[in-house]
Amino acid sequence: PRVAVSRLAVAGALLTSTLLAQVPDGRVELASPSNHTGFRSWAFSPDGKRIAGGTGRHVNQNLGGELILWDARKGTIVRNFGPQGAHVDFVAFSADGKALVSGCTTDSDNGWKGVPHIRVWDARRGKMKRELIPGAPAKRPPCLSPDGRSLVWLGQIKDFDNPKPLHFEVWDLKTGKLRWKLDKSGVCAFAVSPDGGTVVASYEHVESVETNQPGVRRIKLLGKGLVAW
Repeated sequence: PRVAVSRLAVAGALLTSTLLAQVPDGRVELASPSNHTGFRSWAFSPDGKRIAGGTGRHVNQNLGGELILWDARKGTIVRNFGPQGAHVDFVAFSADGKALVSGCTTDSDNGWKGVPHIRVWDARRGKMKRELIPGAPAKRPPCLSPDGRSLVWLGQIKDFDNPKPLHFEVWDLKTGKLRWKLDKSGVCAFAVSPDGGTVVASYEHVESVETNQPGVRRIKLLGKGLVAW
């Protein structure tokens, strides 16, 4: 199996990483950038020749994390896409390996506040092709369809006292446009069919109701089930 692993080690006030990748020929140590707060995401290219990784915020918080591409056999950095302005907690390759998708799926990270986003890159040239701005921070990790054409996003604005509706969105990665969305979906979890044509999801519809205790509310389940699009 192909697995990328990061091991954090503390050196003074800075965090560095020893990175190991398990590839068919054995283990290879990956060259690592410094001054970041650990790796948050990993992905192998479809042909297994490249590894992509996303880091947490740089020690200079204004820079955010980095997106990095390695040669899986040599362990050398093929490309550093540079500071991303936020932690990079999602990476994936398109089915043909030509596009690299990265993103920040949450709106906060140890005090950092920002806007969740998804970026589509030309993996060979290192150019950003487009940026997607979902309607809310991710409730579940986003999913790239097996054919690499669509991104499925389940988001929710955080409000523990009064839960907000779940936003279910399907994006076209080629155009960067939102294909369709459900603003009050109730979706809890989802999966995409191998051909990328169908999404199946479980859902729950709830509401926040008052209790006999002043200032205390509870969640009432109105209904649940399965649905496919």
